[in-house]
Amino acid sequence: MKLLFLALFFVAVSQPANAQNDPENPDEDEYFEDEIIDNGLVDKRKEKQKRFKKMGNPDPINLDGLLIGSNFSLNFASYFFNVDLSPYAGYRLGKFAAIGLGIPYVYSYSDNGAAAYHQHIYGVKSFLRFCPLAVVDHPIANAYLHAEGEYLVVAEKVQSAGSRYVHFNASAINIGAGYATPRLDKGFSFTAEVLLNVLYFSPSNIVTARPLVQYRVGVMYNFFQPVVSSKSN
Repeated sequence: MKLLFLALFFVAVSQPANAQNDPENPDEDEYFEDEIIDNGLVDKRKEKQKRFKKMGNPDPINLDGLLIGSNFSLNFASYFFNVDLSPYAGYRLGKFAAIGLGIPYVYSYSDNGAAAYHQHIYGVKSFLRFCPLAVVDHPIANAYLHAEGEYLVVAEKVQSAGSRYVHFNASAINIGAGYATPRLDKGFSFTAEVLLNVLYFSPSNIVTARPLVQYRVGVMYNFFQPVVSSKSN
């Protein structure tokens, strides 16, 4: 009988202990330690989650002012073909000016029936673009002045048996004007330029690979910083 009473005693004592560990019992604070904020305490676990969430969503990179684009021209006739593809990247210095670097590339081919001629022109360039009327609320504000310097490598050959490309260096300084639509601000723009190569009539010791006048069209994209919501989590 003593053993039976002892067994019943241990069973009676163990039931309240198990009730404290029962997750379905809403009366105990042990299983609501994440919600003890109602008792005036700080929920540290939720603070950590907020910190990790903020670390996983850093502020966006500010791309405002960055622009990329490419000029393009195409000329062809019954015996002549020429294509100019010149990508570039730049940065706007406020509303009035932009500077940048580019990689010009030109391929020319001609065939007069007696011989075929191939020419590749490639190199680097830097440019300055100035918008003197940027603050004017009129479509004329889209006009700009353009100046660029190019350092080029020319590779050319006349197609024949055993012929090889001949390489030489050349330069060009192109100045002129252009127009972009829409205004040089944010988003896509289409451009048109007319440039004059000021080295075209230079002394013979300066070799230039550009024609006297160049007509270019192109496309340009202006980056901008995305709008970020300031609402707190």
